[in-house]
Amino acid sequence: DRPAPRSALQQRRRLDGLNAPRPVNEGRAAVRRLQGGAGSPKLLRQLKIPLAFTCWYLFSIVYSIANKQVLSAWNFPCTSAAAQLAVGALSVLLLWTPLPLGGEKRLRLRSPPSLDANDVRKLVPVASCLAAGHLLSTVAPAYGTVAFTNVVKTLEPLFTCAFSALLLGQTFPLPVYLSLLPVVFGV
Repeated sequence: DRPAPRSALQQRRRLDGLNAPRPVNEGRAAVRRLQGGAGSPKLLRQLKIPLAFTCWYLFSIVYSIANKQVLSAWNFPCTSAAAQLAVGALSVLLLWTPLPLGGEKRLRLRSPPSLDANDVRKLVPVASCLAAGHLLSTVAPAYGTVAFTNVVKTLEPLFTCAFSALLLGQTFPLPVYLSLLPVVFGV
């Protein structure tokens, strides 16, 4: 009744209190569980979207209050908005930057998009409107209350649908318009 012989690595791991390495398939299953994919608990899958909405709502409140405090102490809303956009752009660039792993190996957290000149030409108006929207939503609390600013920001989806129909002739399916009702009546 002797125990099975262990390799030196297994004995060292046992003595150091480390677990034996997991098979690759178990690691992949763990990643899928964290991402809410197959194999994750049912409750986690059911709470994924409500949790995302809750986090978005809470972070939005914190951002609005912090932005108002910054603008109360430092009344340069355009500079503040530009700095926020620069930090966002820098963080995306860092995600695209290959990280050295030693030797010739590199790791990229995200692959950069492959865009040609035509793609960039299509993105410039959209990016400009998003930047202008961010600028205006950052400037607004400097001249009004956080509550009023949030009411205006909450109506953005309604105006997006209205302007898409009026200016672009683009309409959305009925469920999209129905989803606007809680937003409009909630304000």
